[in-house]
Amino acid sequence: KENMLGSMLFTEQTLAAVAAKFPQTPKNLSGIKGIGPEKTNRYGAAILTMIRTYEHQKGGVEAQVTLF
Repeated sequence: KENMLGSMLFTEQTLAAVAAKFPQTPKNLSGIKGIGPEKTNRYGAAILTMIRTYEHQKGGVEAQVTLF
């Protein structure tokens, strides 16, 4: 487990795209510019879990803007 901020791994544009698209699968995640196969393999499960948890806590899609 690494203690890194999202902004240390991804550009602001990539984080904004994740927040806008709310990918639900590794394939969807890897389709975002700035997230290739290596980052998907290394961090994808944690990112997708974070998105699902956030959606559950905030009530779904309307909460996307404040994910990151």
